[in-house]
Amino acid sequence: MLRNNIILIALIIFIFFIPSIQVFAAEAATAEEIEENENSISDTEGEADIKKEVSGQQVYEYYQAIKSESGRQAAVIAVATLVEPILDEYAVFGLHKPAALAQLFMESSFLSSRLSREGNNPYGIKGTGYLGATNEYIDGKNDVLDLPFEAFESFEEGVRGYCRLMMDTRYLPVRQAYNSTDAAKCIKECGYASDPHYVGDGNIQNRPILGILDNIKAYQLDQFVRNPLEPKIRYKQIWRDISKQTGAQFLAYWYLQPRISEIQSELHSLGYYEGKIDGWFGQESEAAVIAFQMQYGLDTDGIVGIVTYETLFPGKFTAKIVIPDEEEELTVLESVTEQPSQQEQ
Repeated sequence: MLRNNIILIALIIFIFFIPSIQVFAAEAATAEEIEENENSISDTEGEADIKKEVSGQQVYEYYQAIKSESGRQAAVIAVATLVEPILDEYAVFGLHKPAALAQLFMESSFLSSRLSREGNNPYGIKGTGYLGATNEYIDGKNDVLDLPFEAFESFEEGVRGYCRLMMDTRYLPVRQAYNSTDAAKCIKECGYASDPHYVGDGNIQNRPILGILDNIKAYQLDQFVRNPLEPKIRYKQIWRDISKQTGAQFLAYWYLQPRISEIQSELHSLGYYEGKIDGWFGQESEAAVIAFQMQYGLDTDGIVGIVTYETLFPGKFTAKIVIPDEEEELTVLESVTEQPSQQEQ
């Protein structure tokens, strides 16, 4: 009898406790899987962040590695290809890519300058955060001056900094230019550089490579001329800051109406604008922009400049600079044919 009772008690314990143990084990396994998934997601996000934050030093090392393997021409084209997706996002507003790429290599001394490697500023943009020596021509004389330059968090931001600068009202003539030759001349005329040789003429036969047009010719950067803007309708598409309009301005700048309607529509969808989507940037549109700018910590001037536009339409500005791994790098090297060497700045 006692033996039967012991067996009965054991069966009861088995029935009630084994499922609990199984559930506990299943929960533990699930928790472990979740943790592994979270770690995997975290690792993936970390890798994305690493790719996002490419530095000027990394780009320089990439350039040097390709140059030592396949020559200067291949290295220039490889780096230009890395940067092109960002330039493409502003080419639709009038940026001329061949001139922009030539400036990148000129201003950074082919990515070797400390300002480019340490300050992520390959275009020599003036600002605050980095003090460096630069050549400035004053009254026709070349002087070396210590001037403040902008320092960027990443090389990508340095490239975007140049693109934003080219969207400034000051450089409207550059965006209006029909080709890279005219754009190069306008860049100099708008005051980007004081060097009298900054434009060049593209004639590099037995001559030093100095200006924008010389570098475009020497390194075949005109292959990046893929500009989506047709010359005849360029004025409709180039970037212009959007500010409050009078009735006369609304009529005079009729070609801005599609972009203004786009801005009004987006502000409406975000809950900042309740007026008509009519392509007229009046007081109500301005107030909506100010509210949006205040929310996102931008200058509250009521003007849709390129930075406000980027913030309003982040999906249009997603390009990243990603340095290929070794296997991809070999593909890049094989796809670029080495050209006769030219004198490097």
